[in-house]
Amino acid sequence: MSRKTPIPIRRFDIRPALAVASVLGLAGTSAFGENQNMSASNVVTACGTPDEAWISFCNGYAQAVFDTAILSGASICPPAGTTRATMADTVFRSLYTLQEQAGVEQMAEWPGAGTVTVALERHYPC
Repeated sequence: MSRKTPIPIRRFDIRPALAVASVLGLAGTSAFGENQNMSASNVVTACGTPDEAWISFCNGYAQAVFDTAILSGASICPPAGTTRATMADTVFRSLYTLQEQAGVEQMAEWPGAGTVTVALERHYPC
């Protein structure tokens, strides 16, 4: 019987996540009004902010949407070696271009996670 090497638990600094939560209003009142979902426009704004906390948020958001989409049966197949940062950048560029075409008001009506899923499916087809 072989022993598996334990996966090391990495400690992380929660301060950037707290900063993001406070800016988004997740730690009290809502920055999104009564609807707590991020719109596609919110994703473009968050992922286009050149700040380490927002970059980390965007990377994590793209990864979370990817993981959820895969569990839901979406057909997304990034090439081997695709990093979370590359995936998030691909999503941001796609949504930014879409926002230029559709407009901020229209993007504000679309769900962020659903729009990110479509962007991932288009950029990483199986």
